[in-house]
Amino acid sequence: MTDDGHCTNPGSRRVFAYRAIQKEWRSRPEYREKSAAFLKKHPWCEVWLAVGVKVPATEIHHPNKWSYMHGFEVYADFENNGAIAVSGRKGGGHYACHHNQKVCPICKKKKCDQYAEACQSCLKEKYPKLAKALEESAERKKAAEKVRRKVQKTKSKKPAAFLSFPCKFRLQEQHCEKGGICGYSKENYQKCRQAQERPARRK
Repeated sequence: MTDDGHCTNPGSRRVFAYRAIQKEWRSRPEYREKSAAFLKKHPWCEVWLAVGVKVPATEIHHPNKWSYMHGFEVYADFENNGAIAVSGRKGGGHYACHHNQKVCPICKKKKCDQYAEACQSCLKEKYPKLAKALEESAERKKAAEKVRRKVQKTKSKKPAAFLSFPCKFRLQEQHCEKGGICGYSKENYQKCRQAQERPARRK
């Protein structure tokens, strides 16, 4: 994408064009009438209905990509293009469709991958060894992160004598950022023409 917001990637341009076309289709009165009739005929989200839970359907999902590609008539022909009624934000059915998810068949509350046996919480209850393995893995990651931060903190920590030197260009081992080795002490550092005051240390 250029500085003026113009997209130059061919694939992205096609996606933006499809979205603009679909937005225009969904704004048509005919589409609204057909979608309202379809939702009236199919009032429950099919994602939740698969596990026997009734959640009101508020949107229409097109599982078949070809239904987008053949004009408004095919796109709005919900009875014949394979469209399904799904819930929006409150039920998350539409989100689940776009992310290959389903409602967990055990707890019937959370979502999981459409090919998974159940959500992670239910699998942990069903398989105690899995719960233990996941807990141990989390502890190992936590310990490793703690060590990494400690090492990083040690590497970035500078000697107190270096931090207290008044000139901001003075580096460790008396090297000067401007080049060469600093030959000035705290008392006479201002004699250096390139010396600049170091900002006050944060407490």
